[in-house]
Amino acid sequence: MKPSKLELVNNLRSQLLKVPDLVDSFSQKKPEALSSWVSWIQDSEVLLKEHNHTACSRLAGLRADIERVSLTSDRQRGSRKKRLSVAISTVNPAQEVVSDIFDSNNQIIEEVRTLIKQILVPAKEAGLISYDSTTDFTEYLEKLLNQFKQHQQLSPLISRAIASIGKYDVLRLLAEEIDLT
Repeated sequence: MKPSKLELVNNLRSQLLKVPDLVDSFSQKKPEALSSWVSWIQDSEVLLKEHNHTACSRLAGLRADIERVSLTSDRQRGSRKKRLSVAISTVNPAQEVVSDIFDSNNQIIEEVRTLIKQILVPAKEAGLISYDSTTDFTEYLEKLLNQFKQHQQLSPLISRAIASIGKYDVLRLLAEEIDLT
């Protein structure tokens, strides 16, 4: 089973939306700014690693840059300022790594969303979409997906959608986009 691109995009969006507050904590010289930023990098690393993105190593490298300063200047005066300076210098590269992966995966999801919308129009016209409220919605979507796979016109489109993001993400998008009225 493919890792969920929808889950990845939602989690990366959440991570990216934290960056402005983290930058504010640096500019407001909050004591927890440095540890919060390092935690953000680590959380992003874990997220990328869970989804098999090698870019997690770039984030680990940025985190290592911050740690290197603490290892080389533990006893020196101003080591915290040096660490803060290095940490701030990692904000743009780190958020760019996360943003690039977010953008590329979000683009794929939006392309599949468009495919699903294109599938739903002829499917509705062909009478394939008729939901009985006594049926489990997930079960209904599974059956509908199978109908799409067997339909001569719709099969190539739904197969492309599944190949792009996986069956379960397609089902989630289908649930979001389907109009049962």
